[in-house]
Amino acid sequence: MRALWRSVRALVVLAVVLVGPPWALVRFVGNPLPARLPQVSGVVDSIERSGIDPAVVVRVLAIVVWIAWARSAVALVVECAARIRRRPAPQLRGLGSSQRWAASLLASVTLVSGGMGVTRSAGAVDRLPVVAVAWSGGSLGSDGSEFLVPAAQTTSTTSTTSPTSATATTPATASWTVERNDSWWRIAERALGDGMRWQELRDANLGREVAPGVVFAAPDLALQPGWSIALPGAPAPVAPPSPDPTAPVAPTTITVGVGDTLSELAQTHLGDADAWPELWAANEGRDFPDGRTFTDPDLLRPGWVLEFPGAEARPMRPLRLAALPPDSTADHVALEALAPSGSAAAVDCASPSASVGGTGRPVDFGEPAERRSNAPLGIASATVLATAGLGLIRFRRRQRLRTATAGSSTPSPEPALIRMEQRLVAVADDELVARVDLSVRGAVAALRDRAADGVVPAPLVAVLASRDGAVELVFDGPPASSPEPFTATPMGWRLPAGVPTSGIPAGGRFAAFPCPALVHLGRVGERDLHLDLEAIGTLGIEGSRRHARSILHQLIATVAVGAYGDHCRVLTTGLDPRSTSANGDAEAFDGLDDAIERAAESVTPVLEVLRPGQTAALLRAGSAGEPWETVVLAAGAERVVGPAGAELTALGATPGRGLAIVTDAPGTRTRWKLRQLDSTWRLDPLGLDLDPVGIDDDELAGFAALVGAASRPVAVPGPSAPRPSVAPPDDWVLMVRTFGRPRITTRSGTEVCFARTKALELVVWLARHRTNATRSGARSALWDVEVANGTFANVVSDARHSLESAAESPAGSLWLGRSVSERLELHPTIVTDVDLLESALHRARRQPPAEARSTLSEALALVTGVPFTAASFLWPDAEGSVSQDTLIATTAAAELAELCLAANDLDGVFAATGVGLLVLPGHEELLALRMRAQAARGDLASVKREWEGYERVIAGDPLGDGEPSARLVQLRNDLLGSRRR
Repeated sequence: MRALWRSVRALVVLAVVLVGPPWALVRFVGNPLPARLPQVSGVVDSIERSGIDPAVVVRVLAIVVWIAWARSAVALVVECAARIRRRPAPQLRGLGSSQRWAASLLASVTLVSGGMGVTRSAGAVDRLPVVAVAWSGGSLGSDGSEFLVPAAQTTSTTSTTSPTSATATTPATASWTVERNDSWWRIAERALGDGMRWQELRDANLGREVAPGVVFAAPDLALQPGWSIALPGAPAPVAPPSPDPTAPVAPTTITVGVGDTLSELAQTHLGDADAWPELWAANEGRDFPDGRTFTDPDLLRPGWVLEFPGAEARPMRPLRLAALPPDSTADHVALEALAPSGSAAAVDCASPSASVGGTGRPVDFGEPAERRSNAPLGIASATVLATAGLGLIRFRRRQRLRTATAGSSTPSPEPALIRMEQRLVAVADDELVARVDLSVRGAVAALRDRAADGVVPAPLVAVLASRDGAVELVFDGPPASSPEPFTATPMGWRLPAGVPTSGIPAGGRFAAFPCPALVHLGRVGERDLHLDLEAIGTLGIEGSRRHARSILHQLIATVAVGAYGDHCRVLTTGLDPRSTSANGDAEAFDGLDDAIERAAESVTPVLEVLRPGQTAALLRAGSAGEPWETVVLAAGAERVVGPAGAELTALGATPGRGLAIVTDAPGTRTRWKLRQLDSTWRLDPLGLDLDPVGIDDDELAGFAALVGAASRPVAVPGPSAPRPSVAPPDDWVLMVRTFGRPRITTRSGTEVCFARTKALELVVWLARHRTNATRSGARSALWDVEVANGTFANVVSDARHSLESAAESPAGSLWLGRSVSERLELHPTIVTDVDLLESALHRARRQPPAEARSTLSEALALVTGVPFTAASFLWPDAEGSVSQDTLIATTAAAELAELCLAANDLDGVFAATGVGLLVLPGHEELLALRMRAQAARGDLASVKREWEGYERVIAGDPLGDGEPSARLVQLRNDLLGSRRR
């Protein structure tokens, strides 16, 4: 009756929409168009004299209503024509939501014209079938393999639950009815209040009858809609005797889920993927309540109810568990797929397929409309990639600045690169990455100690990190007892937020990071989920092609930048090469065969030293710095076809042994999968619902360009330093100091105090952008999000008030001027330390040596540290201000040291170079001057000390290789050799 009432209501709405608006417009408005086209000048004059005539407004609104009605009418005609022709309606541009509304309305009207038979079919969409298999005890085959016998397989098309049944968790029933897209985690979170209790919930249902004739007897079975799950504490009914495993399976109907194909449905419910033509023949040309007709076997819509051929009985073959290697566990073994008894076309679970039902027709990689709402998060959520990427970019900038000679300058960055770096700075979180790093080191070190006692611990596979500092370690199996300061959880160990970073045990001092293939997969609620690709072996990403590929690119880019150690060899095939542009050692292959051969060759050294039961992570935790390189092989879906695809899956069947495989090929037979559902993504076998992080093509291009720009050499030095755009006045009053901690000081040295830190940053930004300072430019530079007008006005007001309180402004003006335009201007008597230093450098080049030394010595006193130290500003690094200021300081220091060395003022050489090395430790030209000055003194030991200090600097750079400059090596040999001679 509800369906009938809905249909009648839809028919009334349809009639009202088609007839009501035209009748009302003709009856009350008439023709809204003017008799003749008016002149623009006449319209303007009329508005100025008497304003807008209300009749004109009514006519304009009538035209808008006519246009909206016409769109709706055209959409209804298109949908009706499609239903008459029994074909899907074409999606016409310009109709937009009108066509979706028309399709929904006509689908409801169809319930009346089609009779009760159609109504029953439509209702069947809400009745999800239950098809499950319970496994009884195993036995050994002749080859030593273990066979698990299926206890029962049933199909139910009865209604699963009402909307309120899912929340019926009172103590009287203590049960939960599984709905579509439910997982153990989601049920535990909603029914028990803590998703971490999912294992407890699952174990409480082992051996229970969860549906009529269906016993939940294996912990790795997937949840099915309609099952009745007992909450912990409920009595567990005794399971009935298992039926004969050869009983026939003859389902009658089944509801299509998201991502289902005919071959998968035939495999699941008929036991033979090659039986899909029977399903196609039984359903070809059928109409469904959504108004679509089944005309393409490769195009299934979620919610369609298909009929199965129920003629013949199909005995099911037992599920065979492959023989276990001596050093493997049951969790690390691939399962063979169900196939008809005696069939030669058994489907190997390790064989991925890129075709439907083995027919050779390619899988549709398109992006269905129902999957666009759960698109992956963008680079603005890629915390680990941003943190590691910025570290790599800054390291490369230090490298090029150390080799720069006096007078060099950096190229101006492109606006797109500035915006990209600002986005990375806004999302980077060094503290979170550091806590994950130390937590993993400490946990794996504890596992290694347990393994040394003869206990094989469950491997660490995932990490959940909260913004408050709490870190959850997830194990693939029952976790061992937790060491201090960790606490035990159902899934593993937890590091409380209150434990300081210094209190986390980090294992061996020189040991390599144990899990270099640890990547940021996405967000589970408010927590970041990290997944160790090596520990799981193979990860399959299943979703729309664009979304799955963006996730794959993000994972590989994270590995390429060395987020948790740079001991990964990255091999790719079929992927955008920009995803690995940050890793110069990454290799791209045209074919999957070549990539597999290189992966097998590269992982051999690790396999040769691994003992039975030992993982590569435990091996690294006990090493004295030996990295034991991990190989990460990423394969695009278009490459994972044929025998090579099966070999790829088999290669990663045993996890934790130096090899990680990740692919976005659909249908990959692997235990670990990230699957796109209706409104979320799910990571199995953990059953976690998450929002994955991906990088689209534009973000990938921008990130790769930013990393590449950081390696460009500085400009060749010219004959003289460029003159400042505005020469600082001699009678300046306030100085913006950016060498060291950013601050504003008066001429007497008094620091200006600001109530808001953003007010200080605004003044600094304005002083560095005098020629193009605008309100919109300041807002974009200072904030990574849209900021309210009132907030920005308060910051400007605080900056103006604080400057006025610190020093009296010149008569008739303000330090920060007022205007009604976009311009923001500082008074000319506010100068910057870098402008004063650059001006002094320019003057010194035109002065006699003695006077130049005095000028540069006075100017270098302004340099008190690295530019913008301890400032969380988004723009200085991105705009190149830090690099340019560093070059100006090192140039001034080098030129002053040269003048002092020529005058035999060796103390002056050390003072000048000391200031420059304070800004950039390890600068090669400054160190060369110091070594030459020590040699001029005849102090051989000091020359060696200068060299050893340089070696410590480059060895202490976490991303460097510790290789000294060839130029300095030659200078050291020349100086020491000449002294010996």
